[in-house]
Amino acid sequence: MSVVLATENLEKRFGGITATNNVSMQVKKGARHALIGPNGAGKTTIINLLTGVQAPTAGKIFLDGNEITNVSAHARVRRGIARTFQINQL
Repeated sequence: MSVVLATENLEKRFGGITATNNVSMQVKKGARHALIGPNGAGKTTIINLLTGVQAPTAGKIFLDGNEITNVSAHARVRRGIARTFQINQL
């Protein structure tokens, strides 16, 4: 299976706080993945980095082999990367 989404040494710092540190991952076409961790582990930060809501302090993001680290959030949506929010009450 081909890699459709990847990160290399992705890092996000907020002042002196490191939210993500050296995150490297590969998501292959057709695979399912889950981000699991306690509050404050950096799950939302990783999603925000992947979707372009926040810019990484360091590292790179790739979609279908093309670097998208500096691509805007709107352009990422057109390329197929978006997020949805959990709805607790209907």
